[in-house]
Amino acid sequence: MEVPVEVLAREQMELLYRVAREGVRNVVVHADAGRVVVTVGRAGDALVMTVADDGRGLPGPVPGRPGHLGLRSLGDMAKALGAVLELESVPGRGTVLRLEVPLG
Repeated sequence: MEVPVEVLAREQMELLYRVAREGVRNVVVHADAGRVVVTVGRAGDALVMTVADDGRGLPGPVPGRPGHLGLRSLGDMAKALGAVLELESVPGRGTVLRLEVPLG
């Protein structure tokens, strides 16, 4: 899939990078996963990225930690840019982090 760089604002590109980095980092540090898959695709007028793993999943809500660029901070950044960051997790069955960024 190709998306011309001109279509994405610098802030949107930075958000994609940060979400991918944090998602993969969380898998490595917390998930005890055997596999992580990062996908990027176009869905209508949006760019959608997912970071999915087959790890332990989350037992409940994700706590924020002051001073860290975590999922809450990234969710706030996404919202400010008109994007949506969602986290879906089932204990023992893995986690999917999904970012949808509007194009244009």
